[in-house]
Amino acid sequence: MAVPTAAIVAPLTAVPMTLIVLYLKALRDHQFTRHAELLRRVERVEGAWNELRAAIGEFERDYATKEEWLRECLWTRRIVDRLTRSVARIETIIPMTARKRPRRFEAAAPAQTACDSSLSLPPTDEPSWPTGAKAN
Repeated sequence: MAVPTAAIVAPLTAVPMTLIVLYLKALRDHQFTRHAELLRRVERVEGAWNELRAAIGEFERDYATKEEWLRECLWTRRIVDRLTRSVARIETIIPMTARKRPRRFEAAAPAQTACDSSLSLPPTDEPSWPTGAKAN
């Protein structure tokens, strides 16, 4: 009786092929696990990086240079001076307009307010924020 060669060769090749398939599957699973772990580590590093950037921003804001501090103080002082002058001018204009208004048409004529175009503030050449400083 002749034994077919396929019956002899099949067990000899099936065992190593099964081991190779299982080995490749284990490699793939290991790669998926390592990839997921690497992604978690990258996310943690990105979170730490964002926290570091925020801390540096707070540090820079808390410890501004003397020049920046002086520039912002002078800018604020100019704004306050401008507002003070404007309020003083408005306080002097309002009583004068109240005296000029005719009393007999007082109910019919609308009262003039500080928002009227005749009382608008003069334009300024100053920037809205000091140059070189950042608005946060």
